[in-house]
Amino acid sequence: MKKIGLYLLCGGLVLLLTTGCTGAGGGIGSLFKKRKPPAQDPQQGEYEEMSGAIKKVPVVVKRIKPGDLTRYTLVTGVLEGETDIAMKSQVSGTVIDVYKSLGDWVDAGVEIGRIENTDYEVQLKQARANVLSAQASYKVLELQMKATEKLYAGRNISENEYMTAQSNLQKARAAQDGAEASLQLAEKNYNNSRFLAPVSGYIAGLSLEVGETITTGASVCSIVNTKRLLVNTGVGESDIVYLHRGQKVMVRYGNTVERPGRIAGIGIKRSENTANYPLKIELDNPDRTLYPGMIVQCSIKTKTWKNVLYIPQKDLLEEYDQHYLFVVTDEGKSHKLRVVLGEKIGENVIISQGLQPGMEVVTDGAENLTEGTAVDIRITND
Repeated sequence: MKKIGLYLLCGGLVLLLTTGCTGAGGGIGSLFKKRKPPAQDPQQGEYEEMSGAIKKVPVVVKRIKPGDLTRYTLVTGVLEGETDIAMKSQVSGTVIDVYKSLGDWVDAGVEIGRIENTDYEVQLKQARANVLSAQASYKVLELQMKATEKLYAGRNISENEYMTAQSNLQKARAAQDGAEASLQLAEKNYNNSRFLAPVSGYIAGLSLEVGETITTGASVCSIVNTKRLLVNTGVGESDIVYLHRGQKVMVRYGNTVERPGRIAGIGIKRSENTANYPLKIELDNPDRTLYPGMIVQCSIKTKTWKNVLYIPQKDLLEEYDQHYLFVVTDEGKSHKLRVVLGEKIGENVIISQGLQPGMEVVTDGAENLTEGTAVDIRITND
């Protein structure tokens, strides 16, 4: 009887399970219904239809239109004064006067200071006297020589007397020349005892102090003319063909000063030990905003292409020496467009064939595209 009861219990369980699995609305089968997939966030840019599984790739595009593209040659250099000289003492002595200060403007010939020059003044006076004496002696002997020539022609004096007269005249001439040379040296020494500015400019360094003994060759001052500045720099062979004397230049110092300049000179031979050709740029500096020694950036506009189609070089694709772009078709799909490149200007390149105005070129997201990929245009740049 126990076995019969066990069989009846098992049969009841099988019947119950079968009824639950085939039931329309209840039973155990209702506990294993399929879970719906989570709804996608529309901000992710990927849309799927459960029936078609269509996926769109988000991209950023630029609508192409003709424009102007300009080539610039950029160089860096250090500002220099148009005049920049180091003045040194030509004589020795004690400084007794200083008439100018650091930063003062001086015109050429203006006295900056002087040393004690009594000795040089005495030497100058003596040299002037020696010249006058030598000139007088030469004049007397010159007159005597004329008389001697007449006497010699009339055979009234010997040849020896005639030759002696000639020799005395030559010695007098040499003495006069020597006295004049000594005068020039005395004048130079006297003038050098007064430190006269050789050029016009600002005193950029001053070494004179009253009471100090200065020696020959010692520094007196440096003079720089900063009303006009120079930039001596260089350019490569790919740029020099676009440059010419007088061409306009924009000179910039940091983000604070911008000043127009011009090309003052171009070298026709490469500088020694470099691959660059010398280039000199000059600019006016009337308000003294710029100073020698500052590092500046110089921008030279060399050529402008009018009404051309161009794109950034970073947007190009290259395969087997061929260049392509991804553009978006009217159907909202990507198309791999072959293009022919023109001139490269900075970060941009002119497209000479293949591209048309109004096309939408993919500038971001192209790495996820193939031919015919459905796209979701997020941003359109004009």
